[in-house]
Amino acid sequence: MIDSKDMTDLGSAQPKFYGGFTQTFRYKNWDMSLLFNFSIGNKVYNANKIEYSTQYLYKDNNMLAEVADRWRWFDDAGIKVTDPTALAALNANTTMWTPPAGAYFLHSYAIEDGSFLRLNNVTVGFSLPKGSLEAIGVKNLRLYATVNNLFTITGYSGFDPEANTRRNPLTPGVDYSAYPRSRFILSGIDITF
Repeated sequence: MIDSKDMTDLGSAQPKFYGGFTQTFRYKNWDMSLLFNFSIGNKVYNANKIEYSTQYLYKDNNMLAEVADRWRWFDDAGIKVTDPTALAALNANTTMWTPPAGAYFLHSYAIEDGSFLRLNNVTVGFSLPKGSLEAIGVKNLRLYATVNNLFTITGYSGFDPEANTRRNPLTPGVDYSAYPRSRFILSGIDITF
């Protein structure tokens, strides 16, 4: 029976430390800027993990790969096993408990470290030498390319450790069916006349 003695603090969605930093490099006509952000010590409730591990093992259900090695009550023929010796043999190599189907309850299995380091933005630019285009009235011309969301270093198993899908300040750090951040590339020209 689960009671108050089984309760434990699983952590906080609020990070112990978070921030960001930028760095700009210049060499001759080239420039590059980097923008990083990070979070340390926050927890994320990966509700997707619960969703994709608490279904029945049917051929038409999407499941996490780790669920294939969970405790089973039914043999490969679909027959329920009730004999304790047969159950022990059936589950001799299991590596995971069996989350009950349809019971979406808070469990430490779905609480993960949400710490991360993300390279949010990289911009590389090249400025044509001053005076090279003055004949056509251009004082400065710079070509540049920017990549957003280049990479994220994290131990979180979901798509994005910054996910917060509850849209409520009272329930931060919940990741449930969040669309992952996109990566996009932008290029452009800066012209000064």
